[in-house]
Amino acid sequence: MHRSTVIFLAAGLVAACGDLSDLTTVTLGAPEIPTIEVDRTYQIDQGTFSGCPEGDRTVKDQEGVDRTVHVRDLGSACELSFAEEGVLLFDEEQARQASDKLQGRKIQGVKAVAVSIQDFSLEDETGAPFDIAGKLDGLSVLVDGNALFTLEDIQALANGPVEKQVDGALLDKLVDGVNNGTPVRADVAAALAVKDSALESLPTRLHLKMTLQPKVTVDVVKAASGLGGG
Repeated sequence: MHRSTVIFLAAGLVAACGDLSDLTTVTLGAPEIPTIEVDRTYQIDQGTFSGCPEGDRTVKDQEGVDRTVHVRDLGSACELSFAEEGVLLFDEEQARQASDKLQGRKIQGVKAVAVSIQDFSLEDETGAPFDIAGKLDGLSVLVDGNALFTLEDIQALANGPVEKQVDGALLDKLVDGVNNGTPVRADVAAALAVKDSALESLPTRLHLKMTLQPKVTVDVVKAASGLGGG
């Protein structure tokens, strides 16, 4: 369900060596970097979220596995956060494969990392679209707790993907993972601010789908003395 992303970051901290020239900026996105795909159905028993019970509630997914939904009372709305925890962003093997694809070029540094949301949908138990406009006061898509996309961004998808820059703690986490040569994981969540009046009419099954596409912009140079640089 989840495919690794930002694998080209693995070469982002490669040390410069030898006489390097021809500095240029390269942007790596689709199809070089695969997407993060979320496709999950949550089974919601009647009354599960009645009264907006703050804290963690457990629901089943389509495979009968327990999933945690974090509930927060917003006053006029109840926020239900459906999280996919520990999504693998990249591992050591994928880092090596990314380096191979550079074909001898050395990455001098990561200039920017962005994530675009390609699609987002919510459906009820019949497969009909969930009434986002009528039942939600807000919506956020979060990566590691960072709200990257809003309800307005989701509505704008009718005109094409929406892109946001990634910085701060999330970017630091990726770079640290590269430096240490260790796998990096992140939590991806959709937080729905359900209107109080709609809590009793939630569907018995809520099917969530979304696709996120990372994009990495790097400075690269061609090694003057072959692939190894020296």
